[in-house]
Amino acid sequence: MSIVKAPKHRIRFERMLRKLGYRNRETANTYTKKINHHILKDCYPKYLNINLFAIRYLNKKSFLYQEFLIDKNLSNKELYKKYKYLTKKIRFKEKNRIGEIGWEILYHKSPDLLSEKDRKIILLRVMKELNSIHLEKNYPPSMRANPGHILVSKPCAQRVHTGQQEFISLIVKRSSLNSRCGFGNLDEYAYEIGMFDLNLKLNPI
Repeated sequence: MSIVKAPKHRIRFERMLRKLGYRNRETANTYTKKINHHILKDCYPKYLNINLFAIRYLNKKSFLYQEFLIDKNLSNKELYKKYKYLTKKIRFKEKNRIGEIGWEILYHKSPDLLSEKDRKIILLRVMKELNSIHLEKNYPPSMRANPGHILVSKPCAQRVHTGQQEFISLIVKRSSLNSRCGFGNLDEYAYEIGMFDLNLKLNPI
């Protein structure tokens, strides 16, 4: 009978957590459930769809592990620094849920067919819609949270096919919108994080 060994990245991840002072026996699952919510049907419909999405993680350890797999080529020093910060930021010891929310553009035709003006119009529409969803708590039923749940956003992962300078400007605007909706400020690792209170209001952490 053969013994199934854990992948080397999983072993490295567990060692890192122990070195940070965490002995957590929960499962670190790489499976996530991505929930798409179609929010804009009338903004250049021949060219694209704009979706709001939420990602459900099994637990906080699963969230950390999936981020770790993205960061696996970092040095041990860099990993320890980042995950010391991140475990504290998401309150890793507290057993409440964590999810990610964002938006994405699914193109039917080449984005090169859109002008810079078109792209700015798209961004403004997305920002207006997300602002409405956050402020009115008009989340799709499958995305609703409970008090204590953590919500993460990654503005840098949401592009509108612009040049580098324009992209940086859009990130600042996207981050500003998130801050008004209850997320914390954009940190050095490009996360914005909030936590729902007893009234289901998202507050920065």
